[in-house]
Formats: sequence, structure tokens, C-alpha cells
Amino acid sequence: MVDDFRNEFEEMIEESFPTDVSPGMVVKGTVVSKRSDGVLVDLKTKSEGFVPQDELLKPVERYREGEEIEVLVIRVPRGEDEDDLIRASEKQPVVRRILDKVERAYRDGTPVLGRIVDRQKGGYVVEIDGVVKAFLPGSHAMLERSRRFPRKALEFAVIDFRRQRRNQYNIVVSRKEIEERAIQEFFDSIQVGSVVEGVVEAVRDFGVFVKLTDKITALLPRSEISWESNPDPRDHFKRRQKIKAKVIDLSPQERKVTLSTKALIPDPWEDVEEKYRVGERYTGTVKTITPFGFFVELEPGVEGLVHISEVFWGNTRRDLSEVVSVGETVEVEVMEVDPEERKLSLSYRRAKGDPWERIEETYPEGSIREGIVVKVLPTGAIVELEDGVSGFVHLGELSWGFVEEPEEVVKVGEKVPVKILSVDKANRRVRLSLRQAHGNPWEELSKKLERGSVVKAVVRKVINSGVIVELVEGNVEAFIPAAHASVELKKDLNTLFKPGDVVEAVVIKLTTEADQGRRNLILSIRELEIAKEKLEFKRLQEKEIEQAKLTLGDILKEKMTDGNGGDSW
Repeated sequence: MVDDFRNEFEEMIEESFPTDVSPGMVVKGTVVSKRSDGVLVDLKTKSEGFVPQDELLKPVERYREGEEIEVLVIRVPRGEDEDDLIRASEKQPVVRRILDKVERAYRDGTPVLGRIVDRQKGGYVVEIDGVVKAFLPGSHAMLERSRRFPRKALEFAVIDFRRQRRNQYNIVVSRKEIEERAIQEFFDSIQVGSVVEGVVEAVRDFGVFVKLTDKITALLPRSEISWESNPDPRDHFKRRQKIKAKVIDLSPQERKVTLSTKALIPDPWEDVEEKYRVGERYTGTVKTITPFGFFVELEPGVEGLVHISEVFWGNTRRDLSEVVSVGETVEVEVMEVDPEERKLSLSYRRAKGDPWERIEETYPEGSIREGIVVKVLPTGAIVELEDGVSGFVHLGELSWGFVEEPEEVVKVGEKVPVKILSVDKANRRVRLSLRQAHGNPWEELSKKLERGSVVKAVVRKVINSGVIVELVEGNVEAFIPAAHASVELKKDLNTLFKPGDVVEAVVIKLTTEADQGRRNLILSIRELEIAKEKLEFKRLQEKEIEQAKLTLGDILKEKMTDGNGGDSW
């Protein structure tokens, strides 16, 4: 009875754990434990399966108990002497599927994804789907040997595939083939005249590089950007900008494509005579300044020349950059239109009108006007009253005070009030005064100062004949002769005075005859110091006399007290 029970139990075990697995079968199993050299897998059979590390898809430590994996049965134990574990491989089922996929890609000419994992003699090792190894020849890698190879997944073309005995295989892949196929497909899909889309990859002075595909970058030459005579690529395009352009030249052999955005724009010169009539005035933008004139763009692609003779009403030797600047909007009058030669003749001065025709009415002598300092010279400054009308402010008319350098008073670009001194219409000249536009401080000084007045002044310059100063109050120029600069007549003036020093002096001469153009103020430090010394000496004498009187009085008083009022002498 015991034997019967044992037989029934064994039959139940056999039914629960089938033993009909054989080498070559692909079955699913569950990881039950890990060993240092592999994992044990429950295959629902009498014996457990063992998958060694070299047949696993990942390191042993990355597997967890209860994880389900698919394996290929390699060997089943037979007989008492054999190991009772079923030998299996997780890698081989995957390898079979990948090899089938690679073989189909080889037949169909489709690419496969893989990663370069190592270098070897003559090329690189590529891993497809992380399992199957392939060889990438250096000539097909499109890589520089001295640089590190990319780690990301790449597309490869399978150029050789052969299965060998004992699950061995030989696969050769190529990146070069992928690129050549893509390039050929691109050139087969376009022709001259085709309109393509791309992304701006780089902007250069000579043109724009446009990326059409991952493998093809086209050139958009500067001359094909627009109908402008000399368009600046940076004014029209920026990196990563999407654009449309027409193909105007192809060279599949050299892998070159030339584009044009101008070809997609109508030619503005086709109806230029109707849009811009002779004698009419239009606004445009200054594009280029040359020694013989400047070019004005009336619209993109339509530019005209303003010859230097049509810029000024007077002196044509002036610098054009003083009148206009690149990018400035100006008004011009059309003088001539030549559509065949694509030329326009324009006039700047006719559009502005000659300001000198009304100069005497606009700028009467004695009037105060506002202008802009356009140039500073050693002898004075040029002030522009309006476009085409400038006047000269002489050095002596810049300030009522001492001026050694005109830059001390005015700066280029500064807006200043000026008085019109004179207008010469025939020679187109205007004399101006900056100081007279602020009033005449000499009139006030003549009321306040006289010979003997003591004033404070700031040293402006030391010269051989004396010291030039400027009054602190009134800001007018004065002079201290060398003989009046110090009590010590032979003292070097440069050791006594420095520009910026504040000194005190006495007025010894004051002339304010404005009608005769004479205004002089002469000061003396020496006379002031002598006067101070005399005053101090006088005060000292007076003090000594007073002290002497007090002493005599004290003696008399003492004598009288001792003698009870009697005569003690």
C-alpha cells in the first residue's frame, strides 16, 4: 500500500512538472535565486534551469527574485552522472530575433539602430539592440580616429550579413552608406526651379548657409538675397530661422545646392517709371556714402545716386558724413529714371530748398538762435544753425573769461545759444558769438568795481609776462603783470602759482569801453600785499602808542596816590 501511495505521488509530481523540454525550445521561467556565476530559473519542470552570466542579458546583480525571463534550452540532463540542472540561455532567443531583423534589413536595404561601443583594428565595434555585435570599417564610420566616438544611438546600413555554424554570424555595417543613400534620395527629389524649405544654419558676409536635410546644406549667396544692390545678410536672416527659397543651381556630384530668395520676389524695376516720376519728391534711406555722393534706397531693390553736386548749395568739399549718415531717412527729388540701366539720379538739395535764399530774414543780425556744435577748432568752433547753414564762433567769442582750449567751453554735439554778429550772403558766411548770447558781465562789473577794489580770482595760466586769471564773481578774464604778482620781484612765477589756485588782488586798472572794443582788467597782488603791510604797521604803531599812554597814566596815578595828592616829584 505504501508503494502504491509513492507511485501516485510521483505521478502527481510528473504531471505538475513536465519534463518534455528539449534543447532548442524557447520557454518562460521565473528567477528563483542568484549565484555569483548566474541565476537559477523555475521552468515548471522537475529540474531547475541555470543561466550562466555569459548567457544573461544583464549582470547577475540586476536580476530580482520573481522576475520572469525568456530562455532557450541548451542542454537537458540525462542519466545519473549528469548535472540535474537544465542549461539555458536568455541571450540566444534575443540574438535569434535580432539576427532575423538584421537579415531582413540587409535584404531590404533598410537601416538598423546601433551604438558604437569600442574601437578595434581597422574600425569599430557596433552593438545592435545591445546584444548583437557588428563590425564598422573605419572607411565607413565617417569619424575622425583621433576623436572620441559618439555614444548615442545611430543609424547604420547593413552591407554584409552571413550566418555561420554554431550560432556564429558575421555582420558589417556602414554609416557612409546611410549618408550616400540620403543624399541621393534628396537630389532625386528636387530640380532647378524647385522651391525648398530650410533652416538658417549660419550667416556670413558672403551669404547664408541653409540646412535642407541632416546631410545637405545649401548656400544662399549675398547677391541672391534680395533685389538690393548690396544686401547685408544679417539684416535679413538670423540663425535657426525657417525660410523658403528657389533652387537656382544643382551639382549632385559635388553635393552643392545654390538657392535664391530674390527669385521669389517680383522685380521692383519693372514699373519703376510709374512709381517714381521726375520732379517728384520721395523719402528713402541712406544706404552707402562714397566720396562722390551717397545712395538712397527708395524701396528694397531700388536705389538712386545723390551726386555730391546735388547735396550742397555751397561748398561741395564738405564731408558728406556731416550731412547724412547710413540708415538715416531723407527726402530726395527724382531727376532722371533709367529702367534699362537700373539707375536713378536724385537730388538732396532740391528737396531741401536753398536756405541761403532767405538767410537774412531767417537770421537777422543781433538775434539769438540755437545751434549744434559740429566741429571744434583751435581758433574757435563751428555751430550748425540748420542743415546747410553754419556759422563760426571765434575763440574770443566763446566766453567772457579766459579760454586756452575751445574744448573747455564747448563739445561736439552740444546744443548752444548764439548771437548773430554778421551775415555774408554772397560768401555764405555767418559770424556768431556764444558769450554775447549770455549777456555782458562787464556792464555789471563796471558798476561794482573801481580802482582799489579787492577781488578774488582763479589762476588759469602762467606766462612769462604775468598771470592770466578769471574773476570768481563775474567770470571775466583779468591779468596780473609779473611786476605785480608778488612783493618778491625776482621770484619765479611758476613756483608761486598753479592753474586752479585762488588768489586775492587789488584792481589797479579797469577799462570797459565796449563801443571801442576795449575791456581790460589789470590786477596787482603786490600792491595789495604792500597795502596790507602798511595797514598792519599802522595798526601796530597805534597799538604801541596806546600801550605807552596806559603805562604813563598808571605811573602818574600811582605817584598821586602815594603822596595823597601832593607833589611827589
